Amino acid sequence: MIRAKAKLIYDPMPNTKYYEDWWMYASLSFDFIKYYNYFLKKKGIDLDVGTPHSTHISVIKGEKPKYPENWKYRNGEWIWFEYNPIPYSDNGKHVWINVYSEDLTKIRLHLGLSYRPRFHVTIGRFFKQPTDRYFNCSQNMI
Repeated sequence: MIRAKAKLIYDPMPNTKYYEDWWMYASLSFDFIKYYNYFLKKKGIDLDVGTPHSTHISVIKGEKPKYPENWKYRNGEWIWFEYNPIPYSDNGKHVWINVYSEDLTKIRLHLGLSYRPRFHVTIGRFFKQPTDRYFNCSQNMI
């Protein structure tokens, strides 16, 4: 596992067509995605890495918290997370990196949302879907 930091962002992209109520993510540098995309592309795996929300760990996606008065708890702060560096896909559409964070889990609980031990960073979408829906990229990274 590798340890890194990300910045909490509540209500991302206000006043745009991408805004949705009750969204929060932890924002990372786009370099995170570029790193993985570089190695995957060298092995013939071409991904669409564009997203209006930048590189992020989705923490809350449209779930109204039980304690809305706690909304924006720790907004703008940096949190720690750990990730497994092996990208994978289990839906044949996206490539992910598994992320684990006690900070993110505690924030969800503080808002009255369900316990969640694992999160993910989306690396990108396949331009051409693989023949196997379950795809482990580990053999393709080196």
